[in-house]
Amino acid sequence: MTKGAERCGWCGRKLAQTPGRGRPRLYCKPACRQRSYEARRRQLEGALRPGEIPIPQAAFRELQDNLYQLTAALEDVDQDLAARPSLRAYQTAFEHLYRAANRLRGVEIEPSR
Repeated sequence: MTKGAERCGWCGRKLAQTPGRGRPRLYCKPACRQRSYEARRRQLEGALRPGEIPIPQAAFRELQDNLYQLTAALEDVDQDLAARPSLRAYQTAFEHLYRAANRLRGVEIEPSR
């Protein structure tokens, strides 16, 4: 992580940097710092390769399903708007994409311990 990072080194949330002296924040909360430490420790133990993190299987499957639904919605919209679509077709396409994308709103994957 670079000095003065703008995002949490674990979850990617925007960091609130405090002006003044001292080291810049690398994590948004103590739990993120702990998860990062645990992941580094597991990498050193050989349980994980660099860049891998352990997440609960159910959370991974749910994310996969939501991403599949979003991809399918994009394909549907591509087909629906391929011809000369009407304003109503664009509105329907937007609503379809919004519903698919809205399932991912607020999704946060926390690594398992």
